[in-house]
Amino acid sequence: TRVLSIIVKGENKELCTNVANVVSRVFVDLVSEKTKIESLEIIADARIPEKPSGPPRMRNTALAGIIGAFLAIVIVFVVEIMDSRISTEKHVEDILQQPLLANIIDYRDEIADYTKSSNNTNLLKSVTMQTQESIRVLATNIQFAETSSPVRTIAFTSATPGEGKSSISALTAQIMAADNMRVLLVDMDFRNPCIGRLLKKKNSYDLVDYLSGKVGPEKVVMGTYTPNLYYIDSKHKD
Repeated sequence: TRVLSIIVKGENKELCTNVANVVSRVFVDLVSEKTKIESLEIIADARIPEKPSGPPRMRNTALAGIIGAFLAIVIVFVVEIMDSRISTEKHVEDILQQPLLANIIDYRDEIADYTKSSNNTNLLKSVTMQTQESIRVLATNIQFAETSSPVRTIAFTSATPGEGKSSISALTAQIMAADNMRVLLVDMDFRNPCIGRLLKKKNSYDLVDYLSGKVGPEKVVMGTYTPNLYYIDSKHKD
C-alpha cells in the first residue's frame, strides 16, 4: 500500500484547500483510467487549517535577533578580554602601578621632517602645539615629582630601540631650558646616538673620550642653539 500526500502552501487557506482536493480527485481519476486499477481511493479530503502549518516566522525572527545580539556581545567581550594591548592612560597606570606623567603621540613624522631640514635648528618649534603642550605637561610633572630633594637627574629609557627616548628627552630638555633652567643633555645610546642630529650639533669629543680619561669635562660639554641647554655627545667614531 502506498499513500501519497498532497501539500499546497499559500496565503489563501480556502484556495489551498480546494486546490488540494481537486488535484487529488483528478489524480485518482487519471491513474484509474490509465492503469485500470480500481483500488485507488482518497483517504481524507483536505480541510481548512485552523492555524499555519509552517513555523512561526515572527517568533523565530525575534528569537534569531536576540540570539544574534547575545552572541555579538559575547564575541566583543571575549575579544576585549583577550586583547593585551595598552589602550588608555589608566590602563598604563594599572599595569605599572605608577602615575603617568604625560601622553605624547603622533609626532614621529614631525621629527623626521625636522631631521631632513638643514636650515631649521629648533626642534621644539618643529612639532605641533599639541606635542609641545604634551612635552610641557611632562616637564611640569617632573618638577612636581620633587620630594625631599630637587630632581637633578632624569633618565629616559625604553624596552626596544626606536620608541622615541632621544626625541622626547631632547624636547623635554628644550622646554626646561626655555624656563631658565640650566640643562645638560647626555646621549648615552652608544649603539645609535642621535641627540646630535636632533640638536643639529656635533662635538669633536664624546662621552667615551671623557670616560677613558682622554679629555676633561670642558671638552665634551657643548653648547646648543637653545640658551641654557648643553649636551654631551655619545660615541660617534671608531
